[in-house]
Amino acid sequence: MARVIVPISLPSDLNLEIEKKVKRGYYTSKSEYFRDLARKNLLKEELFLKREKKAVAEGLKAIKEGRVSKAFNSREAMKYLSRL
Repeated sequence: MARVIVPISLPSDLNLEIEKKVKRGYYTSKSEYFRDLARKNLLKEELFLKREKKAVAEGLKAIKEGRVSKAFNSREAMKYLSRL
């Protein structure tokens, strides 16, 4: 896979913390730290979207099946969907 160089600037204290992780062997380089961070963030977003889609589908199913007897405002809808 082709690589792209992405320059970033960091506050010095944040840079030092990342360098400590590299020195302790958690990562082979600062670049690897950021690649790992990006992968984890993308996975987290993907899982969040899957849960949201499932909650919407369950909510629509509940409406179709008549398990919901009134229109929800957004707060009530989130409370209901969080129980699914």
